[in-house]
Amino acid sequence: MKHFRFNLTVLLCACILAVAACTKEGPAGPQGTAGTAGTNGTNGTNGATGPQGPAGPKGPTGPTGPQGPMGNANVKVDTFTVRSAQWLYSSIYWFSTGGSTSQGYVTRYYARNIPSVNADILTKGMVLVYFTSASSYDPIVWSPMPFSFLDNNNGTFTYNYAYATAIGKVTLHFFFGKIGAAATTPTLATFPLPDTKVKIIVVSGQILAGARSANVDLNNYQAVANWLGLDQ
Repeated sequence: MKHFRFNLTVLLCACILAVAACTKEGPAGPQGTAGTAGTNGTNGTNGATGPQGPAGPKGPTGPTGPQGPMGNANVKVDTFTVRSAQWLYSSIYWFSTGGSTSQGYVTRYYARNIPSVNADILTKGMVLVYFTSASSYDPIVWSPMPFSFLDNNNGTFTYNYAYATAIGKVTLHFFFGKIGAAATTPTLATFPLPDTKVKIIVVSGQILAGARSANVDLNNYQAVANWLGLDQ
């Protein structure tokens, strides 16, 4: 009978190879199906609106702007033409010379009924009168009344326009003024007056105060018209 002798080292190597051969991984398996996504929860309802918070502090006040043109809601304008035959003869235009004395001039006159001239206007407001007798030369040149113009032929008398106010009425006056006791004037009753276009402006006391504050030249119709927003 034959006897075998095993080499311990050889046997150990053989065991390691056998174990390694048994633990080798196989090929990867197929991809599995994706799981179902979970659903979101429902949103909650909005809460009630809270109370209004307190107002913030007021900012500083800006500078006052310049005075704008005055509105014409409290302004009445009457524009008309007086023909020569409409100047009646005669009346007297009184002019105070101080204290309790006055002087009167015999005049041709024309009375215009204006209901807007009431007691409040006469005590707190104002009545402005402008005229033009040269509309063919410059239709927007208005001269203020009272008005005096020196006769340029011999310079011995003046042409004069003036007006007087009363409740509901404005009376226009035309007369001659002598320069020197020996001066002669045309005959007033028959003097052919030119067609005279007249504009009467009636304004309240509030507007009068505003005109003074704005330094409006009341003798300049264009300045008054611009300030009140009137047609030229």
